[in-house]
Amino acid sequence: MRAYFARRCGTTMLNGLFERSLAAAQRLDDPLQLAQAHSDLGFARYNAGRMAEAGAAYEAAAPLVLRAGDLRAEAELTMRRGYLSWDQGHVEEPLGLFRLAGKLYADADCPMGTAHATACEAWALLQLGHRDEAAQLARTALEIPHADGTRPPTLTALITLGVAVAHEDPDAAVAHLHRALALAREDGHKHNEAW
Repeated sequence: MRAYFARRCGTTMLNGLFERSLAAAQRLDDPLQLAQAHSDLGFARYNAGRMAEAGAAYEAAAPLVLRAGDLRAEAELTMRRGYLSWDQGHVEEPLGLFRLAGKLYADADCPMGTAHATACEAWALLQLGHRDEAAQLARTALEIPHADGTRPPTLTALITLGVAVAHEDPDAAVAHLHRALALAREDGHKHNEAW
């Protein structure tokens, strides 16, 4: 239910779900379950704008993830820490975190995660003014085969590519942005449609 709640329900429901998930994981006393529960609760807090609590949950998750040795969980936590850092006004730190997450996802043989991390890295590069490099990475993210074209990796890559090429090729930029908008509408995710 994690993905459903994150994409379709309000932050109150998301926080409630992950508070219960953390309590259950604590009873199980399994490092990976605990790590994922702390990470998920951090994500819920982040979505609710409770940044300090999100950071604390991610800090609690980090040693547990390392102890569990699960690359995919480590990559996911790294991505979430990148989002948090980004929303706290940093650019260089999230860029490094997105790059690290991409490597971890690739090592874990998770193409969807690799595409997501690559698209976020491209967006961060664009914000730093590296349009050509951002456009190339966005294209790379779009070429990584993954299951669901409506998910954020594709949207982030299309938006990044559209903005990155706008000065040189406005028609291509508009086409990329219209494609992103159509995907967001098809998926029904209002946040992505607004973006």
